[in-house]
Amino acid sequence: MLKVKSVLLLLLVIFVVISVTYILKGRYSQAWKQVSHFGIHGKHKSNFRPHQHVYYLKTHKTGSGTMCSIFAEYCRAHHLLPLLPRMKNINQKAHFRKKQLLLLPGVKKYDMVFNHHIFTPEILRYLHNDTFAVTSLREPFQNFVSAFLYYRNEWRTGYLRKVKGDDPISEFLRDPKKYEVGGYESWTNNRQSVDLGFDLSHNFDNVQYIKHFINKVEHQFGLVLIMEYFDEGLILMKRILHWKTEDILYMIKNKGMFHKQDNKYNSIPESQQRKLHARFSQADVMLYDHFLIRFKKRMNREVGFVEEVAKFKEIKRRFLNFCDSPSHIKPQLVIQAGEWNDGFNITKHKCKWLRLECWDLTQHLRVRQQRLVS
Repeated sequence: MLKVKSVLLLLLVIFVVISVTYILKGRYSQAWKQVSHFGIHGKHKSNFRPHQHVYYLKTHKTGSGTMCSIFAEYCRAHHLLPLLPRMKNINQKAHFRKKQLLLLPGVKKYDMVFNHHIFTPEILRYLHNDTFAVTSLREPFQNFVSAFLYYRNEWRTGYLRKVKGDDPISEFLRDPKKYEVGGYESWTNNRQSVDLGFDLSHNFDNVQYIKHFINKVEHQFGLVLIMEYFDEGLILMKRILHWKTEDILYMIKNKGMFHKQDNKYNSIPESQQRKLHARFSQADVMLYDHFLIRFKKRMNREVGFVEEVAKFKEIKRRFLNFCDSPSHIKPQLVIQAGEWNDGFNITKHKCKWLRLECWDLTQHLRVRQQRLVS
């Protein structure tokens, strides 16, 4: 009889422990959802401080010029110390070298990186230990077309200027090996993967290595933005970093510049062009497809995400209209705090800074930093 009571008592204790654990787990889970949702925007005040240590890998033709301007303006407005290139970019072709950086005497750690370079872990030693890593990707075929036309028509890059005919893109895609230069010299051969540190000793169709490479990128970056979901990506980043709505306002940079097709006609339809492109762009295609799925899943997990994105688009529209209006008509734009945004005021001074290209903002920050040490 005593043994039976002991067994019953033990079962009762186990039941109570499981029940309490379940209840607490449910409450904790719900509380975490509220923190991740309400704690970073709108009327719901947050005890979190904004995270200001950010590493942005500026990939090519992915909307990264606009992202670079956002980060550069954030550094200017918040008096941060970014790690800047000695020249226009850090490294786009050659391997990373310390001499490519504008290092300041007595400064060991910097707050941000946002200029063009090829990923290397070495650059992270100049950043804080809590730095959050972000990069951008774009649908590979559109990325290729944008790069092809920009570097052919604006930079007049040699290997792309060799492509003749009324439909140079189709001509190139029929036989890429005829024109490609490969490696760091190419702007059109799986360039997104190259920017992210793809080991060029492997071929771009080596599926086993591509999977390994994608896994490395996944571990190295806390957020991979998708250009086709630009505003959605900014809201995700804003929530993660605990930034304000004002911090992610932007004016698009380089949109459509030199991207207009100079073709008189397309000798083959775009659907066929895409198939030809996919044959030699396996690394970029697999990379993009992987992170597009992850990005969409991340969006779907966010509470009130659609509402916040819609509100941001509305505020951005008002901001752009304000910046285009004469100063004497409307000297200031007042944004009232709402459920999905904080309140703030915008002046024409802010418009001036956000109109600047990333390079112009970088130059301003370079001059300011040199004054600090002079």
